[in-house]
Amino acid sequence: NMELLLEYTEIDNREKLYTTMGIKDMRHLGDNVVDYLRSIGHLAEDNKGRLSLSPLGQDSIRAGEKYKIERSARRLYFDALSLEPLPARYYKGREAAFISLPEERGFRHLNLIDAWEDFSPNKLKSLLRLKGYERHYYNLPQEMLDIKIDANIFDLSEEEIVSAGVIVYLPLYLQILEDKQRFVHQMESRAIGEFVVYNAYSGRQDDFFLGVIKKNMPRLTYLSAPLFDSLPANFIEEEVNPWRRSTGESIDKRQIRQDDDGNFILPVGWPNVEGWIRDGQEPPLRDVAYNNILPISDLGHRGRVLRLVFSAAVHAKAVKYFINKRVRQLKEQDSSQEFIEREIEKMEKRFF
Repeated sequence: NMELLLEYTEIDNREKLYTTMGIKDMRHLGDNVVDYLRSIGHLAEDNKGRLSLSPLGQDSIRAGEKYKIERSARRLYFDALSLEPLPARYYKGREAAFISLPEERGFRHLNLIDAWEDFSPNKLKSLLRLKGYERHYYNLPQEMLDIKIDANIFDLSEEEIVSAGVIVYLPLYLQILEDKQRFVHQMESRAIGEFVVYNAYSGRQDDFFLGVIKKNMPRLTYLSAPLFDSLPANFIEEEVNPWRRSTGESIDKRQIRQDDDGNFILPVGWPNVEGWIRDGQEPPLRDVAYNNILPISDLGHRGRVLRLVFSAAVHAKAVKYFINKRVRQLKEQDSSQEFIEREIEKMEKRFF
């Protein structure tokens, strides 16, 4: 009744409201109700005591039901390769157990794949489009209206992110179903070899991560080849060079650093990309456009990788180089403008 009076009459304060309702002598009762309606977001009251109905209160009146906003926090896990949320079964203790960096030392011959990317807020917002069964499958609340990342995470350093458990690892076993030579050849030709994935905790085959790995096989080609090596991981910083010598000379090797995983990080800036375009050096441009993880197994770093770190503008510059090259090829072949535009669209989807 209070909400109806505030919505459909000129009443805008407690005194008028209580008088109209005949509870002027029971102010404590009226105050309790008004304060409750304010607490659930149905009413607003300014510093002059004026009351008004909020959009949530208005929606409640129209629906004939009490709408109430509830806020809760829950931990959600996302696969680092595809940035997709993990299915609900990975939250069950009997199905999966995540490990932190200190715990990984207990696994023999472990190859730690540190391939996580920056997480876009748009990726998180896209979860709001999931409905019904999809929300249940990904462990999302059915009543969820909005979703945000804990802002405190952005204040953590890279080391703190790992130690705080923001980044964790799920031990998996990959069983190759064909001989090494054929499998390596297929990886080099961008084909998908025959293999199965086992969850190291449950001991069962894991179809979800099998699908994730197959979808990201072009990126994982760089990571899979070193898995066959059995050489000791000797760190020789002076020899870490992801490309041929002439190209490597344009990179300041002093910028290469080793992270806590034993992997390497190399910043790539705008001048680097401009120089490679000017000199026609495609190998580094291709890695910036297609992939940011490079192998260094030739140096005996068993399973270790070099991560290229660059801005969106640097990535777009490298992508544009290959799109322009493809357009020139198609024009030389007298392809139609419609066909060229379709090719550009396909390339942009692949890159972005």
